[in-house]
Amino acid sequence: MVANAAVVLQPSAPDAGEPPPVYAAGSAGSAGSATATIETVIHDNEAPRLVAHVAHAARVPAADIVIADRGQPDRWARATAVRDGRVAVALVVQDTADYLGVGSDATRPDGSTGARLAIEGMLSRAALVATAPADSVGTLVGYGEKVTQHVHVSPLPKLAMSAVKPSTPIAARRTTGLVAALETAVHDVGTSPPASRFVVLIGDGSAPATATPLLAQLRERADGDDIIRMSLAYGEASTATAYSVFDPHARAASDPEEVLELGDDLRAAVADRYDVDLPGVASDRGPGLDWDGGPHALVLHLGALGPVAVERPLTLPGYRAPGPRTARAAFGAVAIAGVLVALFGLASLARQWRRR
Repeated sequence: MVANAAVVLQPSAPDAGEPPPVYAAGSAGSAGSATATIETVIHDNEAPRLVAHVAHAARVPAADIVIADRGQPDRWARATAVRDGRVAVALVVQDTADYLGVGSDATRPDGSTGARLAIEGMLSRAALVATAPADSVGTLVGYGEKVTQHVHVSPLPKLAMSAVKPSTPIAARRTTGLVAALETAVHDVGTSPPASRFVVLIGDGSAPATATPLLAQLRERADGDDIIRMSLAYGEASTATAYSVFDPHARAASDPEEVLELGDDLRAAVADRYDVDLPGVASDRGPGLDWDGGPHALVLHLGALGPVAVERPLTLPGYRAPGPRTARAAFGAVAIAGVLVALFGLASLARQWRRR
């Protein structure tokens, strides 16, 4: 995701029209534990731009935030806006009847508490509707021997366990649908509009051995899309071995209170972030970045807080802004078209004259 920058930002806060402050090699950036992920936003017939998702940092005015290319110090842009951090959350749960529990009180046939109540409590503690911006989205995917998308990508209020209809128990606890469920979740949040992306996984932690290489591939995809993962293998004798292939921080728990605490973690992660809009090309906010189709080592300067360096290079797709030559060419094309229309009109008049 993001590492502390190996640069130190000078504390001066420049005016909007000035270049970013000079920075030099030094110790870890003074932004401390702040993290940032950056994604490109490209639409047809529009200049490309960037959105930075900042976490664990005090909110900084847009005029004090600068994105810069460490390999090209003369390429930079100042932020245009700072706003609440939009999120996309995928909840993946094992939805088998024996795991969730049966009956209105969500208990198993033997009287022990199923996972449904614990997951409902986790969502209540997460308080996503109250914490996240209104345009945030969520999806709920259940898995067992098959995959069911109980809630397709929708506004967060629809992300509720009441939408889940339990599926048939799995023989020998072999959760064969785990990979397909995670594929759905990673795709849904990874292709959402710019947002901080989360996948929350809860189940008994089991998976067939054949799932291991596929889960490893999904981990790489999630890393590439900067997806934050929170995984819990919940239940008696559960193990997080399979989940940890997808999420290295996965853990096992048998106490329902630990499921509730996962909700606390999710709420804190969602609340502790904001988004920054940045122009990608030359404007009154700076000369912009070099959209040459190659990778670039970027650093986000958070004013006096210091810089946060992006851990992996970001590929900036090829783009060339329309220039004067392009404008002249367009004018020339219009002029030529006008001449052709005029000649066609004169020819028509000549034919009519001859008929007389």
